Parts: sequence; C-alpha cells; structure tokens
Amino acid sequence: MFTEKAPYIVTVFIAALAWTVTHFVNRIVETPTIEYKIIKTQLQGDIYDYTIRITNLSTTSTFRNPEFTLVARGNAKLEFTIENTTVRASPPANAANATPVVQTDAVSFTLPVLPPKAEFELVTRFKGTGEPIFMGRPPEGGTESFTLLEVSLQTWLARYEFWVIGTGLLIWAGIMLLWYKAKKDDK
Repeated sequence: MFTEKAPYIVTVFIAALAWTVTHFVNRIVETPTIEYKIIKTQLQGDIYDYTIRITNLSTTSTFRNPEFTLVARGNAKLEFTIENTTVRASPPANAANATPVVQTDAVSFTLPVLPPKAEFELVTRFKGTGEPIFMGRPPEGGTESFTLLEVSLQTWLARYEFWVIGTGLLIWAGIMLLWYKAKKDDK
C-alpha cells in the first residue's frame, strides 16, 4: 500500500520544498538586501589585505551613493594605507567614480550606484592587530535603507534558487522513473 502512495508523498515533499525555497528567497530579493563576504589575507607579520565582496541581492532596489566602512574596533591598533585601497566592479557594474577615503584608523568606500544584482569588491590593506568592523549605510539625507547580510545559506539560496529548484525537480523525476520501472517489473 505504501508503494502505491510513494509517488504522491515524494511529489508533495518536493513541492513543499520548492515552495519553501521560493518563499524564503522572495523575502530576500524583494527587500533591499546587500550580501557581503570578507576575505582576509595575511601578507607578512601584521600586514593584511582585506577584500569585501558585496552584492545587491535585491531585484528592484538601486542604491545611490551607499557608503561602506571598515573601522578599527575599540582598542584595536590598525593603520590603513591608501596605496592598496581600490574598488573593483564585476561587469556590467562600473567602479569608475567610486571613491575610497582612507583615514588612519578607518577606510570608507562610496559607490556612485549599486544596481540590482551588481557585485563590487572593496579592497584595502592595513597593518596592525585586531579585526576591523564592517558597516554599511545609505548616504546622508538618503531615503533608501538596506539590510547588510553576511554570506549564509539564506543568501546562497537567493543567488542559486533556480539551480536548487531545478536539482529538486531532477531528483523528483529520477525517483518517479525508478518507481515506474520498479512497478513495471513487478507486473
């Protein structure tokens, strides 16, 4: 009796999983959300390169002049350098007018525009001990706010929703094919 209902149970399970993923992802991409990932590379001693990869996960929000800052935490002794501070954009985004501002204990990056699905890398070098704090904010007087999320399962699903659901459908088709073949062999 269970083998008769197996295809229905698997179908309901895959459908529920696809609905959950879609609902979860829509909550992220329909709100102003920026994903970030920090990559820290030790060069020598207490000299580090920091790369912050940011992506606008929203499908509808374009941010104008958002500012991202790395600042020394409390008693951390950090010294940022201008020589190795830059902004890189993944096409079709453009970093031509992006402006990094370096102070002794902080570095700020202002992007002219951050369109939907755009990716940027904010790169800097610092010397010292401790970890800087990463923050993002809309421009002063701006009306567009955003949520800043570190890379997680949540943001991964938002990036690869199509592939996750497609893989689920392929698994479902494989299970249905095996069930049909087993059912046919039983007769």
